[in-house]
Amino acid sequence: MNLSKAKGKQRRSSSRLNRPQPRLTFGAAVAALSLFAACGLGSDAGTAAALGDCPTGGEPEALGRIEDGRITECSGLAWSRTQPILWLHNDSGDRARFYGVSADGRLLAVVSLSGAQARDWEDMARGPHPDGGDALFLADIGDNARSRSFVRIYRVREPTVEITDDPGTAPVDISIDTYDTFDLTYPDGPHNAETFLVDPATGDVYIVT
Repeated sequence: MNLSKAKGKQRRSSSRLNRPQPRLTFGAAVAALSLFAACGLGSDAGTAAALGDCPTGGEPEALGRIEDGRITECSGLAWSRTQPILWLHNDSGDRARFYGVSADGRLLAVVSLSGAQARDWEDMARGPHPDGGDALFLADIGDNARSRSFVRIYRVREPTVEITDDPGTAPVDISIDTYDTFDLTYPDGPHNAETFLVDPATGDVYIVT
């Protein structure tokens, strides 16, 4: 597992110029991975003992099932902080859109990014929006052939969805044309990446290759 540092620039903002750009850094992610390693993923026993026992959870519990045929290969997930919604998107092959589902898997919203591309969306995350509130970051970072000259991150303000208790309510269709686009280039050549993280306080982004 590598933590890759890339240089990036903002290519497009349909809402405001000179918006703050997320930094692509790796220091905090290294610390996090070191902690994971100490919990039995490769660290020496002394380090693990110094940190104490890792927390354990109970047995998994099925809360629901996603039945909608538009969600065929879920790749990225992000829980909302302000709504009972799990945001998700498909892997490559879908259009530039993501979905909101309830905790039991009911489809609540289909959100399309007007004018965006979905070459190989691999992950998404929630983070701060520069104008306040929360944003969703969608990471078009897949590159199995390692041939892309840049990868792309979309930042969009989290949509608000009116949620009803009626399971027969049709999902809402939302089209968004105001979002930020960031193109990133790795200094040592193309990488394929599957994992993307956003610092919830600073908005710094992390790509794990």
